[in-house]
Amino acid sequence: MKGRAADNAVALGLALHKAGRFAEAEAEYRQACAEEPDHPQAIGLLADCLLKQNRPGEALALLDPFCAKHAENVRALNSRGLALMALDRPLEAAAAFSHAVRLAPEAAYPLANLGLAVTKLGRPEEGLTYFLGAVQRDPRHVEALSNLGVGLREKRDLDGAIHCLRRALALAPERAALWNNLATALDEQGERAQAVEAYRRCLALDPGYAPVRCNLGMSLLALGQFEEGFAAYEGRWLRPDLPPRPFAQPLWNGEDIAGKTILLHAEQCLGDTFHFVRYVPLVARLGARVILECQPALKSVLFGLDGVSHLIGRDRDPLPDFDCHLPLMSLPRVFATRLESIPAEPYLSADPARTAEKRVWLAGFPGLKVGLAWRGNAKYQGTDWRSPGLEPLARLATVSGVRFVGLQMDGRRELLERFGPDAVLDLGHEVDAATAPFVETAALMAALDLVIASDTSVPHLAGALGRPTWLILPHPAEWRWLEERPDSPWYPSMRLFRQRPGENWEPMAERLQAALADRVRACG
Repeated sequence: MKGRAADNAVALGLALHKAGRFAEAEAEYRQACAEEPDHPQAIGLLADCLLKQNRPGEALALLDPFCAKHAENVRALNSRGLALMALDRPLEAAAAFSHAVRLAPEAAYPLANLGLAVTKLGRPEEGLTYFLGAVQRDPRHVEALSNLGVGLREKRDLDGAIHCLRRALALAPERAALWNNLATALDEQGERAQAVEAYRRCLALDPGYAPVRCNLGMSLLALGQFEEGFAAYEGRWLRPDLPPRPFAQPLWNGEDIAGKTILLHAEQCLGDTFHFVRYVPLVARLGARVILECQPALKSVLFGLDGVSHLIGRDRDPLPDFDCHLPLMSLPRVFATRLESIPAEPYLSADPARTAEKRVWLAGFPGLKVGLAWRGNAKYQGTDWRSPGLEPLARLATVSGVRFVGLQMDGRRELLERFGPDAVLDLGHEVDAATAPFVETAALMAALDLVIASDTSVPHLAGALGRPTWLILPHPAEWRWLEERPDSPWYPSMRLFRQRPGENWEPMAERLQAALADRVRACG
């Protein structure tokens, strides 16, 4: 009778468990364990119920003694691994999952979880092998399909990722996270309209899903849908990696600001700051006193920006009093920016004395003088596919009548070696001295005939100066460059050279080479 009572409690608990009534299910499982302390099903289900309630420490405390006595219970080992993963102990979790896999080599779920653990340990290729093995064992294993899709996306196998994620969604269309993962892969493939639809499906299922609103905003912006796009892009503050600044003063939302002091503060990357400081003069024209807080590296080059009353470097200079604040990348929303209303005139200027020196130096050499930058910040997650590197651009050195100047920080030696001294005008030192970053770059740009650069801070500075700029873009490009256009409404002096779908960098470099030869001929 005692065993039957425990079984009955487990059966009732399981029904409650499936209904999502975890607290009630937990009570039934605990009753079963009281009747029969080593009831394997009750222990496993109670541990799962505790994990569902985000109580991994309690689950582990329950499972440790049970697994010590029942070392061949696969489900308990798997649950123990999940508890260890939730406690950020992936190495121990991997050991638990590995043990379960050895005991049940044909089971999909411990193999899929082992994939998660080794991926967390920095072994993504091994993780993909386990996810694939789990799918082969159980083609309907949603988590394995999802994780395989995410892993393939990170490898840039976007077709494979989308295939796996669509298979997962066919099995579990109610899972918001799957729609987000599919939308991300579609966006990175350049299928922005499909990505928007998938993001909307995700939000319909879970309106509070943190990353999605921001991602939806970026896809809409890439499609040129600025009003809804910039509004949705405010969702970036829901992301754990972009916490909002904890100021006591309120955010400015476009209300009358005459006579007040506003803090406009930079966010994200250097290029973003160059891009959006264009709005500072517009705020000042509303009668506000503007404090601009930027990355310390940009203070020297932003000095003298129209409309700035006080320029400070973040975490370097004391913060003055202010009445309200706004991140720079929220300004387009406040000003209801549309494609036709972008403030696009040049808004930065180079140091006149430095520029004059550069012009005198460059005048001593014949030919078209072209500045070149070919890679972004190595710390940026997407720089491996956003920038071509120097190798495919080496064909530019064969264009007669061109001399190149390096605008790449720490790139002087690489440019000289790859292009050769005959094609390069050597500054004799690295660009951008630490004492005044970007000041020398700006002066060089102002004196050069043309700037060619990948999607980094360099073309933003060149565009803000109004210099002729050729921007090298991957497919798909970041949202701000829109889709398919050969020009940029943000920077009228800019021409865009885009990868085409499925291309590597070589065909784009060939088009760039031909355009440069045409430019030389046009200059006579």
